[in-house]
Amino acid sequence: VFFDNLVIHHNKGHLLEEDQYYPFGLKMAGISDQALPVVPNNYLYNGKELQQNEFSDGTGLEEYDYGFRGYDPQLGRFTEQDPLTDEFATVSPYQYALNDPVANIDKDGLAGIPLAGVTITAQTIHRMLAFSSFTSSIIGAVSQYGTAVSAISTVVHVAQIGGIVIDAVGVTESVGKQVMGPEDWYLNNKTTQISWINGSGERTGYTDLGRNLDFIFTSYIDKTYDGPQIWNVEGNKLTSIINVTADEDANGNLLSVSVKSSPPIIGETDNIPLFKGRNYFPGSGSKQNGKIDISNSKKFSSEYVQHASVPRFEAWGLSLLGYDIPDVAQKLDLRLSGNVLHIAASTDIFPSATLKVNDITLFHYEQPSFIGTFGEDPSFIDTSPSGVQMIPRAPKPTFYIRYSK
Repeated sequence: VFFDNLVIHHNKGHLLEEDQYYPFGLKMAGISDQALPVVPNNYLYNGKELQQNEFSDGTGLEEYDYGFRGYDPQLGRFTEQDPLTDEFATVSPYQYALNDPVANIDKDGLAGIPLAGVTITAQTIHRMLAFSSFTSSIIGAVSQYGTAVSAISTVVHVAQIGGIVIDAVGVTESVGKQVMGPEDWYLNNKTTQISWINGSGERTGYTDLGRNLDFIFTSYIDKTYDGPQIWNVEGNKLTSIINVTADEDANGNLLSVSVKSSPPIIGETDNIPLFKGRNYFPGSGSKQNGKIDISNSKKFSSEYVQHASVPRFEAWGLSLLGYDIPDVAQKLDLRLSGNVLHIAASTDIFPSATLKVNDITLFHYEQPSFIGTFGEDPSFIDTSPSGVQMIPRAPKPTFYIRYSK
């Protein structure tokens, strides 16, 4: 059979759409083409649906739907807070792809992870695997993509396109230890002991505090105050902040620790600057306060002490009403032994006090009755040559241990 009149025509189809994007997802209008009358494609940047023109007046949110959150490419930020904010305390809860969309991708609005071809340290992978969102998505995808990491020494190279897909066994072989979580300070949930855990150390029953510790020691008068109320005396009277910074090697071993105290914050009665308290307690000497300033130490023992008291004219007023003034005192002892941070916190008898580390309360002390502690009792008399006088029953300034681990 011969076909001597066969003709083949090749009709090229229309270019439906070509899109170019800036790193954070905003379309480059000048070099993007979109053909006429076609069904619009809203699945654009990173394959996410662009919410646009959904309102009756033709306007829309103009943001991408990432599942857990909406993403605005004009701002380069998510429009809702990260559900995993507590696990990424060092970055903004609205950041996208860890603020580096060239090297990272955020697949569902939860966490930014490196793209293919990006080299990251094994230590970084340990930190990432500590988060539940990574653990479920990473390990579950191994069967689909297979082993996706290769390593030399302590460096892991991400080989799978579209985000990290990690074979936990491969990581174990690469870094020589089981992946169980980041090397950080951890709080024992039962004993409240704080220690540095690295490598394959057990983390069950512990709370991850991160690499840096911020101790906030607050002495305050609460609503149970029963003393004279010329002004509103409730509120913080003394706040001390002590920062502990850890330095680690490539394998997560604790190398040294730096400790620094900030200047204390002295409270004001009724939030009036004129009524700001004094940063000392009368009669306790000129060297009653101390600070901490330790740099890169492998072993240390230090003491932070701070006293405060009501302003002079307020003390005078309390005295006229028959009351002594309290010594608002704090003492924090810190000692590093190996990977264990030993802590002892003390206050005087009044007022209430709390010690927190990274927003976790280590102790809470409630103040006693002001009248019963600092009032003067006329039943106690002094038969001195000057005549009968009332004896104050306020105890002498003393530190009482509130927390010790």
